[in-house]
Amino acid sequence: EFIPTSHTKESIILDVKNFAQNVLGKGVIVVNDVPGFVANRVGTQTMNDIMYRAEQHKISIVDVDNLLNILVKKYSLLFINSHISLDFRKHDIKCITDSKWLSVLLEQILSNAIKYSENSQIIIDSFKKDNSVVILIEDHGIGIPEEDINRIFDKGYSGFNGRLKQKSSGLGLYLAKSISDKLDIRLKVDSVVGQGSKFYIIMNN
Repeated sequence: EFIPTSHTKESIILDVKNFAQNVLGKGVIVVNDVPGFVANRVGTQTMNDIMYRAEQHKISIVDVDNLLNILVKKYSLLFINSHISLDFRKHDIKCITDSKWLSVLLEQILSNAIKYSENSQIIIDSFKKDNSVVILIEDHGIGIPEEDINRIFDKGYSGFNGRLKQKSSGLGLYLAKSISDKLDIRLKVDSVVGQGSKFYIIMNN
């Protein structure tokens, strides 16, 4: 898969490259100095390939703590470099879902939290509520403006924060929502500007 890059599409390429490597298992060749609209087109095709594969579920009993621990280790350097402290609360909870795709979903939300939470704290928690297993990723970052909340999962939407930080492609949370729809997982977001955001990943068990 050839992924063209340009300075204005840098974050899109990074997202798509990570998805292709981690999910599709393909090598990615980066080609420089190709017009941005081509990058958008190729990125969309790769995303569609990813979502087609997401329809092929492998449902099993998943150890939530273990899955989260793998993600935390993967992003440990980013936590350090961004001066973010982590409060990882383990509760020996299990859920029934596709572990691979749940991991991809959680990765998008966790990386998004890190992106907007420099010099603060992130809490990762899990608990049971009624007949559901809930994973909470809570940051104490810049928060999401109220007018953006209902659109953060839209394809290509980066909102005010994305424009402010110039780090957002608008693909990460879109992918998270697309996977959640395939796996019958509900996503809920609470956020206050200047205080941070709480992302709830709710799985019927």
